[in-house]
Amino acid sequence: MGTQKTERKTIRFSKELAKKIYKHAAAENKSFSETVEFCCYNYFSQAEEREEKWDIVLKRMVRMVTDIKRLKEDVMFSIASVDGLARYFFALSPEIPKEEQQSANAASARRYKIYVDYVINNVRAHGGLLERVVMEKKTADDGNKPNF
Repeated sequence: MGTQKTERKTIRFSKELAKKIYKHAAAENKSFSETVEFCCYNYFSQAEEREEKWDIVLKRMVRMVTDIKRLKEDVMFSIASVDGLARYFFALSPEIPKEEQQSANAASARRYKIYVDYVINNVRAHGGLLERVVMEKKTADDGNKPNF
């Protein structure tokens, strides 16, 4: 700091701040100018560090937004898949005769729980739903029956 070329500038400080600078300069055995210069260097160094930290935070936030968008796409794909499977099932399923509808309704909660558990276990076992669908498609492309 002290060996660099200097430039004289007039800076005005409040009396209170000037007293603090003189007091600190005397305690450090430095001149008023050296103390002000040191404080300015520290201030700008910290400002640069803060800016670097904000850059890191910003990059992480951008990555999070990308991940959230990808998650949204996966969820939309999942919803569309379930919707398609449900429509396919209902299109091919025969109507339940009136005399059997009451017992079918009674069993629906148990069947739904079995279905939800199946979906949860498969998603956990194979990563994500998208990976699961890709794997099932590859199995089908290889000539094997998908394991739904």
